[in-house]
Amino acid sequence: MREHAELMGQLKESFRNDHDVQGVHQVTTAIAKMSEAFAKRQDKASTAVAALTQRLDNNSSTLHIPDEDEMVEQQIPGLRDELSLYAHISKIKWDTSDPDRIAGIFSDPARGKIEKFSLPNELSRVDQIHYIWKVID
Repeated sequence: MREHAELMGQLKESFRNDHDVQGVHQVTTAIAKMSEAFAKRQDKASTAVAALTQRLDNNSSTLHIPDEDEMVEQQIPGLRDELSLYAHISKIKWDTSDPDRIAGIFSDPARGKIEKFSLPNELSRVDQIHYIWKVID
């Protein structure tokens, strides 16, 4: 940038003093120098971009991003424990054989109560929950 400013200053000075062939030659020389400087900076920038791209490629090959199956496998033990806890607390054994129905068996040995239930999915979530709570109570 400093070179550019100096060259521009020289150009302004040469045009102030005279408008002859020598001034045009100086302008042409200055433009050529600026073009060379710009080309050098552009080459340096291209080299830097290529180096950064290479580093990014190298880092991305060592970076492990788990796929969906791996994430599910990591979550299964915790979900299994959580589901087991809910089943123990609610005393419901869910029947997942029919995806169009919410079904299961409620059993409370302490109260001597066993009740099978099956609800269509068309019921609202609120109605489904109210029905299940009535079974549990």
